Amino acid sequence: MNIHGFFLFSFQLKVQANTSNEITSAVCLSSNTFVVGVKDGSIFICTITSFSAMRKQMEIIPLRKHVFTISTLLKTTINGLRAVVSCDLSGQVHCHSITNMDVEAPDVIQIPLPFKNVIASSKDGNIIYSPGIDGSLECYNIQNGTHTIIDGVLSGKGNFITCSENGNWIITGLYVDDFQIFYVEH
Repeated sequence: MNIHGFFLFSFQLKVQANTSNEITSAVCLSSNTFVVGVKDGSIFICTITSFSAMRKQMEIIPLRKHVFTISTLLKTTINGLRAVVSCDLSGQVHCHSITNMDVEAPDVIQIPLPFKNVIASSKDGNIIYSPGIDGSLECYNIQNGTHTIIDGVLSGKGNFITCSENGNWIITGLYVDDFQIFYVEH
């Protein structure tokens, strides 16, 4: 269907019977490939292989499963290779290789609770960021396991975080009606 220059194609994620396939997070990797996280902790890389008025087809490949619902999926690069970082409601983070699907990255970290269910990663994928209490920024180094807290100046718990494309800026919020911007020197 063409609506104001947009074409609408409907797909349904049918992977396993008797499980919840409710999508809780998604990230686009390219014009025809995306990754979805679902309520039961499963993660799938989906590639649209054919779509036309007569036929639509999608290849679905499972990635390493979490125990809890997926809260965040991030597209990143780790050691020069394309990857997806996933996080579940318990704060467990997995790194999934997209460049070499046969090799599953062994990186699994556990972000200490209390966890806010939102993360961002550094440009190289080696540091996971999460908004903390009272405007703080929590940083978790995947390589050496260190946990650093940078003090903030706002009140409350942050529920949003994003990084700029160049990795120099981190925006956290919302703290009532406020947000803050951190600058990262490389």
